[in-house]
Amino acid sequence: FELGAFSKMDWLRAQVDLNNDSAAVINQKQSILQAKITLNQLLNRSPEMDFNVADSIPLTQMINYQELKNQSISRNTNIQTAQKQRLSSEMNLQISKGNRLPVGTFNVGASAFNARFGAGFLVSNRNITTNGALSIAFPLYNGSIFRRQIANAQLEIKQAEQNIKFIENQTQASFELAYRDYERTKALYDLEKYNNQVAQQ
Repeated sequence: FELGAFSKMDWLRAQVDLNNDSAAVINQKQSILQAKITLNQLLNRSPEMDFNVADSIPLTQMINYQELKNQSISRNTNIQTAQKQRLSSEMNLQISKGNRLPVGTFNVGASAFNARFGAGFLVSNRNITTNGALSIAFPLYNGSIFRRQIANAQLEIKQAEQNIKFIENQTQASFELAYRDYERTKALYDLEKYNNQVAQQ
């Protein structure tokens, strides 16, 4: 404005914009510092440890939507945990059904006794014995208890299956939101890239 090309108002606006951008840079540096401290804490390192990060992230142009969607389900630890809970419930059902069957036990034992005496009628005494036992137990009547255990185990299986479906739906919804956010960010990136090319001309 000192040369008369622009008004002082334009110069003041530019100065305000520069100050705003400088404040944004300071805030961004603070956010980076906080993120570094948080990452050091997660990695169990000293919070003061400094490190450099890449100043740009290459944007992958080709992302296979279906492959990523499948991986988001197959590699999800919450779904894997829920599947293991369903397997545990299925085992509980088998155990509950097995309680109605007879139980057999077989025991074998042996003992040896050897004693020597210095005087008396018996100079030595040796005794070796073996024994064995076979028993079979039949549950006479516990029908209501067994039926209740089986019904509870079947209910646990249904609950585990519902939990798996719920987590899968949550995962798919989160994936869809993240993928749409990626598409929006990619469109903004392409627009900014074009703006930079125009500004350099």
